[in-house]
Amino acid sequence: MTVSTNANCIAIAETLEGARWGTFSGIIQRLKGFERGRGAGKLRYADALVHDVIVTGFSYRKLKARDLLKLEAITDSDLQALVSGAHEAYDNPRLKTAALVGLTIDDYRLALAELIDSCKKSIAGTNTATHDDVFEPLVVSGLKVPGARVYVGPSSTSTKKPASKPGTVYLSGLRVGRKVLEEPANGWGPKGKSGVKATAKRLVAKLAVLPSSRYVSYRLDPESGYILNLGGQAAVAADKDGMSCRPDVIAEVKLALAS
Repeated sequence: MTVSTNANCIAIAETLEGARWGTFSGIIQRLKGFERGRGAGKLRYADALVHDVIVTGFSYRKLKARDLLKLEAITDSDLQALVSGAHEAYDNPRLKTAALVGLTIDDYRLALAELIDSCKKSIAGTNTATHDDVFEPLVVSGLKVPGARVYVGPSSTSTKKPASKPGTVYLSGLRVGRKVLEEPANGWGPKGKSGVKATAKRLVAKLAVLPSSRYVSYRLDPESGYILNLGGQAAVAADKDGMSCRPDVIAEVKLALAS
């Protein structure tokens, strides 16, 4: 089908399903957020109730391969342009005495090299943690969810503590939309201090417009009260909440799932 410029989530779901490109999923959950302060003054921030829509069923390695092509196309002149932007970051964000410093060409070159190395490791399959935890496929209404698994606990011979509560769902995909259903009571909180390396990597990744920039992963606790919808149900729920996606987002997702 042809997706118009005012395409909504139902249209996207129909397109993906018709082309057998992936599974359209919707997750409604309250974000964990984070705490700041001490004693009676401690507050929790960023614990909003959100409705996310994602698409699963793609090859992560192929997604990273597209990232690699984008990164390897960046020239030193491109990095010099970032330097001219006079971006700053903290020299040691963990210390109270941290000071803002300007990012240099060497910072960007190192960031680019590390991003390329990380992509190559992901493509080769060496950039993942090893564990002996036991997972099972996630099945909802008889439908196996691509990119999802359920943690059922460590193996009987394992001496490790459980990574999370049995029944916890791990889900990953490309996020195509988010609607904040309920703002956090104390707001989104103060911004943290970003270090030089992290800032340089973020700016280089933004410059490259990495396909994996939409990649998200979730750990859905069985006691958190989350709601997971799939396929048509997810599309209807997303449309009901007034969510929509731009044509360029649809094109990104198609490209990521095409091969």
